Amino acid sequence: MTPRYDVTRDGATVLTFTSEPGIIQSTARPAPGMKPLTHPFLNARALDARHEHQLGTLLRASTSADDFIRRLREAGYEVRRETSAR
Repeated sequence: MTPRYDVTRDGATVLTFTSEPGIIQSTARPAPGMKPLTHPFLNARALDARHEHQLGTLLRASTSADDFIRRLREAGYEVRRETSAR
């Protein structure tokens, strides 16, 4: 099973993701007829619209899930690997 990561800022979870190809779910509703944004190494759900722009910028600059995690931490986010089964 692929581990899940929770990304927090100031005590609030702003993003959850797994390091596998998938879709990026925004806090905004997609426009009618639009397909979800796919990504080659991340399956993620944004949980706080205030952080989405910065998270997207960090993701676009990343070359892998490990690189994304490093960039998140450098930007002041806490990244925690979820250990409990859901």
